[in-house]
Amino acid sequence: MTPDLIQNVPKDMRQGALWHGDFEAPAGRRDAIFLALQPPTPIADRAYRIAQNIRDIHGLACPLIGPDRVHVSLLGFCGRQVMAPAAINAIRGIASTVVMPQFRIELNRAMSFGKKSDSTLNRPFVLAGDDETISGIVALRQHIISALREAGYRGHIPTSFAPHMTLFWSGPNLGEQAIAGLGWTARDFVLIRSYRGLRKHEVLERWPLQSTA
Repeated sequence: MTPDLIQNVPKDMRQGALWHGDFEAPAGRRDAIFLALQPPTPIADRAYRIAQNIRDIHGLACPLIGPDRVHVSLLGFCGRQVMAPAAINAIRGIASTVVMPQFRIELNRAMSFGKKSDSTLNRPFVLAGDDETISGIVALRQHIISALREAGYRGHIPTSFAPHMTLFWSGPNLGEQAIAGLGWTARDFVLIRSYRGLRKHEVLERWPLQSTA
């Protein structure tokens, strides 16, 4: 699912001392960048198999998000300005100040997002967890938001946040079901560039979380 997006970040933050230089990105495709958690390869492969199984059970023909692109979004940025090198470097600088220990994640529910009455044809089907199994994700996002505020950002940041891993999009509401816990230790978080329309993600930067050992 598309992460919560902060629109036109440089325009809002240019009033402070953080943003300098040229904020006009090159003309072209409107991509997006976002901060996220990536599962290790075995977990990503397992999530993909879960998606295949659920899709096949329901007789759907929708494409799946590949193991190389599954993730848990933290916070996203979009708009032409935010793709400028100066803006991306500023986001990198802010993220590099975030300090937090490694933590466990467990996703134990598979569900369709959205109201049952929603007739959208672009409904995400996701893996989610309980409050106690995703608390580290929520805490990391809050650390990132605090770092943005400390750096001078005064624009709107979405407060609603439901950590999840999107597997595919489909029209029907497939309800909710329990799954065997999909768990891993989050050891870092990343900045990803999403190339819209190409089903391609590029990791621009990776920041380690503190070891608890």
